[in-house]
Amino acid sequence: MTVMTRTSTHTELLACISPVLDIVHSVRQGGCQSTDIEALREQALNAFDEFERDCYANGITASDMQEAKFALTAYLDEQIMASEMESRMAWMARPLQLELFGNSRAGEAFFEKLTHIRQAGASKRAVIEVYFVCMQLGFEGVYKIKGVEQLKALMLDVRAQLEELSGKVPLNLSDTCMPAEHVVTQLGRRLPYWVIFSITVAVLLLMYLGFHQYLQSKADEQFIELEQQVAVLTQLEKTGNIR
Repeated sequence: MTVMTRTSTHTELLACISPVLDIVHSVRQGGCQSTDIEALREQALNAFDEFERDCYANGITASDMQEAKFALTAYLDEQIMASEMESRMAWMARPLQLELFGNSRAGEAFFEKLTHIRQAGASKRAVIEVYFVCMQLGFEGVYKIKGVEQLKALMLDVRAQLEELSGKVPLNLSDTCMPAEHVVTQLGRRLPYWVIFSITVAVLLLMYLGFHQYLQSKADEQFIELEQQVAVLTQLEKTGNIR
C-alpha cells in the first residue's frame, strides 16, 4: 500500500497546482489589469487555499506541499511584477512570498531550495517536478541577471535527474528544453486545459498565417503577370498592330 501511495503522490501533486496557474494565466493575458491589488491578492490566497485542500485530499505530505507552495509563490510574484499591471509596484512592495514565507528574496531562494530538494532524490521527485514546471513556464529568478544560458543548463540537468528517477519528465522535452511533439498527450490532466488550448491556438494561427502568406504571394505573382500583359496589349494598340 505504501508504494501505491507514493506513486499517487508523484502523479497528483502536479494536478494540484492548477488553481495557482490559473491566476498566472489571467495575469499574463491581461485579465487582471483593472483588478484592485487587494482583490488580486485575495484571489491568489484563495488559489493557494484550494491548492492545499487538493494536496490534503490526495495524500500529499505537508513537507512536499509547502516546498511546492514556495515555488509557486515565487513564480506568481515574478509574473505579476513583470506584467503591465498598474498596481505591480504595489505588489512588489509587499510580494506574496513575504506574506506567506517571510522571504523577500525568492528569486534566489527558489534555486537554493531546488538544490537542497534535489539531494533527496526519488523521495522528492514530485516536488522537483513542480519546480521544473515553474521554470518551463517562465520563472527566471536570479537568472535574469546570471543569464538565460545558465538557466537552460540547469533545466537540462534537472530534466536528466527526473529521467533517471522516473524514466520520463512531466513535460516531454527535447534537448533544447523545448516541448517535444507529444507534449499535449504527455500533459494529460496534470496541467490546466488552457495550456493545451494555447498550444492548439498557436499551431492553428501559424498554419493560417503560412497559408495566408502563400495565397498573397500567388496573388502578387498573378497581378504582376496581368500588368505585364496589359502593358504589352497597350503598346501593340498604340502601334496599330491590333485589329
